Amino acid sequence: MNNIPKVSIIIPCYNVEEYIEKCIKSVLNQTYENIEIILIDDGSTDNTNQIILKTTMNKENIKYITNKNAGVSNARNTGIKAATGDYIMFIDSDDYISSNMIKNMQKLMERYNTDLVKCNIKKEYISRQKTEKVKPIYSKVRYIQSSSFCNTIHKKILSTETMNSACASIYKTKIIKENNLLFREDIHNGEDAIFFMNYIDNSKSIVYTPTAYYNYTIKNTGLTGTALSMEKLWSSKLEFIKELRNKEKKWKLSKYNYVNKKIIYIFISSIYRLYKKDLNTNDKYKKEFLLKMLDDLDFINILKTVDYKKLNFTKDRIDILDEIKKNNLENAIKMIESI
Repeated sequence: MNNIPKVSIIIPCYNVEEYIEKCIKSVLNQTYENIEIILIDDGSTDNTNQIILKTTMNKENIKYITNKNAGVSNARNTGIKAATGDYIMFIDSDDYISSNMIKNMQKLMERYNTDLVKCNIKKEYISRQKTEKVKPIYSKVRYIQSSSFCNTIHKKILSTETMNSACASIYKTKIIKENNLLFREDIHNGEDAIFFMNYIDNSKSIVYTPTAYYNYTIKNTGLTGTALSMEKLWSSKLEFIKELRNKEKKWKLSKYNYVNKKIIYIFISSIYRLYKKDLNTNDKYKKEFLLKMLDDLDFINILKTVDYKKLNFTKDRIDILDEIKKNNLENAIKMIESI
């Protein structure tokens, strides 16, 4: 085993008593032998700790770290610092992986002598008891050199969701540590994508495989950390948008309008959060915050640059955007409240 590269699997955990056992067992059951599993409990208040201890009992390749609650980025960064493997992978504690994921993705790393391998994912909807494979960004295994990133992977990162996650990937530990690549702990939205984009900027090549080795669980509760106020969440989203703008400019892709399209998706999800999840706020606060969001983004002008009717929105969302574009804010608010 000494000649087999070691893979460090980093799993941040917070109040995932329903999912953590399945996650850990999916890693313990890997066909690849030389792994270390780094579990970081981010201050869980349920039975996560007990389940971890029971599931990993008598396992020699486990590192279990308990932290005070500081969020998923801090937990992942703790895992990076503790990792001793040649490669690093991140798994969210409510997700799980196929038994041959590490073996097959490590083979691709070695075969192509590449800096990163990214795989496709499956989405598992808990409430609907349904699993679906996400449409792959490429139909077969694809090797991409940095000289071609602009016309390939950079466009995919800015235009798709599946390329924005730190998970479903295998990284070289050397690249992460030598370039001090860490997750931003000052924001709580988009930190995955920022880490992934920064890693890509330090890579000479990557490989994408359409095989869906990673199972992404979609549920109503969050993964790690504490509940965020709308102000903190919005501040994080603005920082994420700023990072996207910087990458779009650096990668010379501004003419494609990818970020403006992504901003519209971010705005729609944010107004849903404001009006449907922040139930303790009054109508005056909601309207004032909506005006702030519109002003922060210069959103009406963004709507004028994008044919949003061609985006993946339902008719009621498009109708809301139409009213905002016409500056009929009262009508838009009534539509939002009726969703």
